[in-house]
Amino acid sequence: MYQAFTEFLLELSRHRILWAVCVIAAMAITAVVLYFFWDLVGRGVALARPRGRPAANRRSGRGH
Repeated sequence: MYQAFTEFLLELSRHRILWAVCVIAAMAITAVVLYFFWDLVGRGVALARPRGRPAANRRSGRGH
């Protein structure tokens, strides 16, 4: 399998425009996946945070 994949990449590298499009597509897909991943992580953190006073007021001990 690795040899077939290597041959595919070598053949693809001979076609510069197609290679560039594949690299840009891989970067775009990775960016979208990471965006959704960190969005879900952020929502999970927001749900886990206790409700009430903002975090800055809790740390200072003053409720101004």
